[in-house]
Amino acid sequence: MTLAEARAVNERVLELDLFIPITPKGQGRPRFDPRSRRAYTDKVTRAYIGAVRTAAELQWGDREPLQGPVALSVLAFFALPVSARGKPRTHHVQRPDSSNILKAAEDALLPLVIKRETVWAGVICDDAQVIDARVSKQWSLCAAAISIQVWSIV
Repeated sequence: MTLAEARAVNERVLELDLFIPITPKGQGRPRFDPRSRRAYTDKVTRAYIGAVRTAAELQWGDREPLQGPVALSVLAFFALPVSARGKPRTHHVQRPDSSNILKAAEDALLPLVIKRETVWAGVICDDAQVIDARVSKQWSLCAAAISIQVWSIV
């Protein structure tokens, strides 16, 4: 296979480009309810994923979900505390961690099913479609935000 053929196989098409002014959160650990004996997601995580899903749904519209391999890029911007301004900035090495930010973003792009009925088809069908994922955490002088880009790979 030549280099040109390899590039043609891995051609990427930008399908979704979101920028949401919201404080990035990570996917929370599943909680367990001893009474019902079921695992559930905490309210903070559900609210965050719901907000990201709503923004994705507004931009995606009623398009069909992507089939096949996709690439995902997530940039998480955290507001720099006022006390740290003017000092040399370091990397954002605090919670939430990158893998949980990615998982929350993936979950927001999946179909929304309520009581076994699909309410929104989603951007992707399954998070197993993501074959290339990149996450970056950065400080921001302005405000907290998250940027999510989804590419289909042809």
